[in-house]
Amino acid sequence: MEYKLLLILPKDITLNYELFSQNVGLITGMRLGSPPLSLATIAALTPVNFNMLNASNIIPKNMSVEQLQNGILWLLKELYKSERFIERLKIFFNDFEKSDKKGEIEISKTFLDFAVIGIVLRLTRFLLFRATSSEKYAFFKMFKIVLKSSHPQRFGILLYYFIRLLNYQNFLSEITRECCQTNYSENLISCT
Repeated sequence: MEYKLLLILPKDITLNYELFSQNVGLITGMRLGSPPLSLATIAALTPVNFNMLNASNIIPKNMSVEQLQNGILWLLKELYKSERFIERLKIFFNDFEKSDKKGEIEISKTFLDFAVIGIVLRLTRFLLFRATSSEKYAFFKMFKIVLKSSHPQRFGILLYYFIRLLNYQNFLSEITRECCQTNYSENLISCT
């Protein structure tokens, strides 16, 4: 039996066979022990014109669907601008430092293993050879915030949030490009 797969997932989410088959069903060709499904695979299994913004059943009143999608894109772009993302990270660490419960909370330290070393090496290579100046600026701004904190997992949080920022920005640029290719009559978002 074959199912049409209509899942809307963040770009960095993957599904494994067991979880997928328990909750959704089987896809032709997917077997026990199959590698995880990436968003690209999921998109390839969906109908033509897969659109990440079709995650809602909302029928807008007094606006077109395109206006609603453009508004969502505008909001996401505003939320995931580097400056705003960095500000939220700063608030997180400031709240931790000012917390009355800081001394009572047991947070284990991040331990160093080969996986972490691999991530750090790939991140270093990215920053040295591929990152744009704005990506480098964002990373070092975040790094500066993390250095001032006493949080035991501050460097793990830095890695996670920086990679998350890059993924969200990449995702938004892909969706923006996709929306701009549809030539909406009222483009509220910048197509550059």
